[in-house]
Amino acid sequence: MGVQAQFPPIQQLYLLGIAVLLGGLIGLERQFSKTDTGLQEAIIGVRTFVFITLLGALSAMISSIYLPWFIAVAFAGMSLVVLSRYVLMAQSGEAELGITTEITMLLAFLIGSITWWGHVQLAIALAVAVTLILTLKAELHHWTEKMGSGDIRAILKFAILTFVILPVLPNRAIDKWGLFNPFEVWIMVVLVSALGFIGYLLLKFIRLRGGIEWAGAIGGLISSTAAALSFSRRSNTSPKMVASLAMGVLLACTIMFPRLLIIVAVVGHCLVKPLLLPFALMVFAGAAASLLWWRRYRARGYEGKTFEFRNPVEIGAAITFGIIFATIRIAAILAEQHFGHNGLFITAALSGLAELDAIVLSIARMVCLSEPNTVSAEIGAKAIIIATVSNSVVKAGIVAMLGSRRMKRPVIAGLGAMAIVGTIYLLLIW
Repeated sequence: MGVQAQFPPIQQLYLLGIAVLLGGLIGLERQFSKTDTGLQEAIIGVRTFVFITLLGALSAMISSIYLPWFIAVAFAGMSLVVLSRYVLMAQSGEAELGITTEITMLLAFLIGSITWWGHVQLAIALAVAVTLILTLKAELHHWTEKMGSGDIRAILKFAILTFVILPVLPNRAIDKWGLFNPFEVWIMVVLVSALGFIGYLLLKFIRLRGGIEWAGAIGGLISSTAAALSFSRRSNTSPKMVASLAMGVLLACTIMFPRLLIIVAVVGHCLVKPLLLPFALMVFAGAAASLLWWRRYRARGYEGKTFEFRNPVEIGAAITFGIIFATIRIAAILAEQHFGHNGLFITAALSGLAELDAIVLSIARMVCLSEPNTVSAEIGAKAIIIATVSNSVVKAGIVAMLGSRRMKRPVIAGLGAMAIVGTIYLLLIW
């Protein structure tokens, strides 16, 4: 009986009150959802869910103080009640058959239980998440209807990259020089794949107003180089869409800088501050160029065509990126060791011509995670800026070679403005 004093009375009332409020939150959604759909039969709303979470909390209290097995019996009894209700409704046929409310009732009981056991933040998070999922019924149905077998495979592939391959890789250097750690390399693969996958999902499931230019902007989360390549080719066959395609490329290349900041922040925060100003200036240059050329050259016609990026989650592409990242990382480390900072700058410039993510990740790890730390944040920031300038020049070259005549001028001017701003900043701080 000594366990009875584990919480003072005021804290016991607080925990029971939280359980009641969380039950009311879930119950409000259930009650209004039934009312809005016109299903008045057997409504389980606020009062019922308040009682369920309170029952869960009281069952946990009795189990903690008196009878350890009581919570299991109470949950079994609750499950029987829920099952009986479901069977009766199925037999009567008076209401729409489904088990969402029944599952929610069991979750509410468990949320009440963990509230009493002191996991208040977890209980609140679960209650909010459950309520949010319930309110997004129409949106979730809409999204699932738009999904195809390719999207399911993409999700499975991402799960394989993250939860199957990553855990089995050794988290140590496997070469005698200590340069190649498979686990660290694959962490970077997962990070880049996750950003690309988020961009792909946004493009596929969110209806954006503004057309293809905004598709290009979000496509920058997948690959700004891919956006430049694809939109340049499209400009030759869709003359009415040239203004939108040019805007899409400029926005994709502008979004690239916040995307790189996210990557750097995930690896280590030490490079975020020195990159904020130069990246902000380059973003401003890109945004200003986008606005200027959009207002001047926007076409009046528009073709009602869609544009889709390829799903970025592919096992082969992930392995290729891992190899590129590992190669560039080793090259950057060796260049720094043998040729000093100039060697790192040259490696950054050359790597930016082909793969920007890999060199940025490599430099971020060298600056923020290496022991001993031989590369300062200032030197690392300079190298990353050099890589972004190099990459902007490459994308301008892609548009110059593949884009239509009307597309070349605005895009090359915008990308050139970003590169010039980055170069001037480098000259000022050198």
